[in-house]
Amino acid sequence: MFILLTFSALLALLIEKSGKTGKIVVDTEYQGYDKFIEKHTMEFCKTLKIKKTINLDFKQIGKTSKSHDLASKVAHGKRKPNSQIKLEEILELLFPNKKAPRTT
Repeated sequence: MFILLTFSALLALLIEKSGKTGKIVVDTEYQGYDKFIEKHTMEFCKTLKIKKTINLDFKQIGKTSKSHDLASKVAHGKRKPNSQIKLEEILELLFPNKKAPRTT
């Protein structure tokens, strides 16, 4: 379940950083866990005080999509990311009552 919670935390942080509202399509990375991921993503969005309307739509994206192409270019260093998420941000969501360890 830790992987699913981490994925949910990352989704919430990406939603916060992107400023997107409305329908957000999420690749079906973890089939059968869509409801779990949606529930925890929404809880993390509340923690982050995101008040905009978010509707997660889980679909298989596929390797020919623009989003897959963009992710591949960033992963291979052919394009810089628009933003980055730090480990501390993830840990603060996953363990709100613990002090995050220093990573530097």
